[in-house]
Amino acid sequence: MTMATFPLTIYQTRRGFNDVGADDMRYGDISQEQLIKRFRLTAVSNVVDPYTLTRLTPFNTPQSRFAGVYGNRNGGQLSVHECARLLFEELQATSLPFAFYGPYRQLINQMLTHLYRSTGAPWRDARLDLAYRNQILRDNSKNSTRIAIKQVIDIYIDYQQKGYPGDKVFAFAEAIRDKILPKFDSFIDKINGMGVCVHDVHATQIKVLSLKVEEKRWRAKILFQGQDHIGLGIEDIQKRKFMQLQFFRIWFILQRFNRFGFRPFLTNMEAVIDLEGGSR
Repeated sequence: MTMATFPLTIYQTRRGFNDVGADDMRYGDISQEQLIKRFRLTAVSNVVDPYTLTRLTPFNTPQSRFAGVYGNRNGGQLSVHECARLLFEELQATSLPFAFYGPYRQLINQMLTHLYRSTGAPWRDARLDLAYRNQILRDNSKNSTRIAIKQVIDIYIDYQQKGYPGDKVFAFAEAIRDKILPKFDSFIDKINGMGVCVHDVHATQIKVLSLKVEEKRWRAKILFQGQDHIGLGIEDIQKRKFMQLQFFRIWFILQRFNRFGFRPFLTNMEAVIDLEGGSR
């Protein structure tokens, strides 16, 4: 029987990596008329009117801001650059309720700074990798992909030939398919910044980097790689939970309004997980 060789990819999501053609990766593609009529994005900011490039004064009412959309000025005239800067400051401020606790709370500010630079370059941070690793290790539920991988190895490991049968590689994908891939959707993620930084992971790949078999014990290193999009799609802004929050309305305007067009980007994360098991 032929034994599998490593590194070996055991799972890949249908959604691939570097999917720059996805809707949430578009930018500067929506007009003012569309934003107002199709998406009903009228009262966007408490600081500026992005459509007239004017400041909003403390005396502005929602009605006056609505009128401002159609041409009335409420405050000082702004350049596009200055208006965008003020919107980003407000975006930072409105992100605070999503990230006020824990070691990852500063990540959202760094991501928004990267969005402001509008280079479109992929982004990675050691703390994001750590959060990803901790999510995988702490998931001891029945839907854990880490536990599913361990169970498959325990079932099919060949101690006589000191390896894993090549004709049983398919068992990994079958087991993982029924589980929940690593993502940040717990209650704590709603306040530690991870829920707004990543939440769901767009693409995931899992590899067995190495597998060593000794006597009746085995040890493996498993590489989890994830990639998400820091960008908002039309499907996102049409959801009530996004539309009703000022944070996401401002973000959508900064990214998709053809006056601004700040570029979304890819976030990359990975974690190497040690597994071991054996026969009693």
